[in-house]
Amino acid sequence: MQAILYQFPISHYCEKARWALDYKRVPYKVHNLLPGLHIKALKGLVADTTVPVLRMDGIYIQGSDQIIDALDKQSSARPLTPHDEQPLREAREWEEFAANKLGDPLRLLSYHYYLEHPRAVIDRFTENGPWYGRLFYALAFNRVRQRIRDGYRITDRTAGVAKHVIARSLRHLQRHLQNRQFLVGEVFSRADLSVCALLAPLVMPAEGYVRQGDFVPAELTGFRQEFEDSPVFTWVNDIYSGFRSTL
Repeated sequence: MQAILYQFPISHYCEKARWALDYKRVPYKVHNLLPGLHIKALKGLVADTTVPVLRMDGIYIQGSDQIIDALDKQSSARPLTPHDEQPLREAREWEEFAANKLGDPLRLLSYHYYLEHPRAVIDRFTENGPWYGRLFYALAFNRVRQRIRDGYRITDRTAGVAKHVIARSLRHLQRHLQNRQFLVGEVFSRADLSVCALLAPLVMPAEGYVRQGDFVPAELTGFRQEFEDSPVFTWVNDIYSGFRSTL
């Protein structure tokens, strides 16, 4: 049975899962959920209400890290997880860094600005989703927006903190990547995939799911422009170009 990925098209954590599935050449189809209504859709399937969730071989796997674990366990071809203890530990550390220092703060910052543009947000929330999505948000967007702000504790202050964390993390990445092609060892791994996928909404690589020309709030564009000449942006674009050929 073909795998099914339950996801939000707008989510960079779901992009991480899609990339892993594509890289491992696992056939799958996406099932786009509506933020807010996804809670009911996932109830009884998994323990939490977060996406991505992969249904594979009759099992539901929640979380992008766990999805990569399951894919590498299923097939040793095109491995993403290092086998040796030291590189494995380093890859896990970079994966945690990607989530805590890039993915989570960038999600908070993006929502902080995008939620002030309902039309753009609704376009992304309803992309290739259920037919009733636009009707739902026409009636419930303000309530959903407030729940998102409350759930992620999004305020002007926390958005400022997120900017600081992202900027500091980009500098850390730049130092580590000097004279390196990959974050761990000499091969592409889940470390590179995780960092690049979770930076994709900021870098907007050509092979990514948020591209140049898509609507981006002016405040986020201004923040992006502070770093667009950074070697880290070049590295993310190169990794996407070399290892993210299938969308």
